[in-house]
Amino acid sequence: MIFAKIAEFLQLEYIYAQHDPSCNTINPVDTRNFYLKQDSSPTKIILAEDNLVNQKIALRILEKLGYSTEVVSNGREVILALQKQSYDLVFMDVQMPEMDGLEATHQICKLWPPEQRPIIIGMTASQEEKDRKLCLEAGMSDFVPKPIQVDEIKNILAKYLPKKVSEI
Repeated sequence: MIFAKIAEFLQLEYIYAQHDPSCNTINPVDTRNFYLKQDSSPTKIILAEDNLVNQKIALRILEKLGYSTEVVSNGREVILALQKQSYDLVFMDVQMPEMDGLEATHQICKLWPPEQRPIIIGMTASQEEKDRKLCLEAGMSDFVPKPIQVDEIKNILAKYLPKKVSEI
């Protein structure tokens, strides 16, 4: 089966959505009968936020969207967490005690090559263009204003995280 071999080569799991027991193959022209599933490991997200109320709001939004999230309260804790395991994405508050989000992002960019570091999304109450620019210059991929909104988080996740299942 050519589709199974392609899926294997791309490290994707080939899954039959509908299978005719009388036939052990699927017509490759009829693409409604299968889909490819990417790595099924859970997405790893860190929320770096020192404000308890903001933590609860962000966690609730991410939970409702189906994501499990680790919470830390400053940039130093983000770096320690990244040294223990890899993460796909960090929601990074810009202003935190001990080490702020900008400094933590600078450190992450120094310590990990681009292909090994997580996507970093800045979060701040300021919506000024100069603050967005500071986030991007520090090495963040994007920026969301606080208070965070469900639609903004959805858009960020859709933009930066691969889909776990894509239908063909």
